[in-house]
Amino acid sequence: PVPNWGKEGKNNNDFAGGVSDGKNGASAMIYDKQGITANKSWFFIGNLVLALGSEISQTNGTSDVYTT
Repeated sequence: PVPNWGKEGKNNNDFAGGVSDGKNGASAMIYDKQGITANKSWFFIGNLVLALGSEISQTNGTSDVYTT
C-alpha cells in the first residue's frame, strides 16, 4: 500500500512545540506514524537551520533502521 504522508496523514503523537525570540528559535515534535517513531527537532539561528533526529526506530518490520 502507498503510505499516507500528505495533508490527511495522521501522526499518532500530539507532542509538538516551538519557541522564538523573534530572531532565533527552536521547534520539536515526536513523530509516530505507520510503525516509525522518532524525535525531531529544528534550531533556527540567524540564517542557519539545524535539523536533528534521535531515537529513530521502526516497530512493524524485521529490517534494521539506518540513518545518515
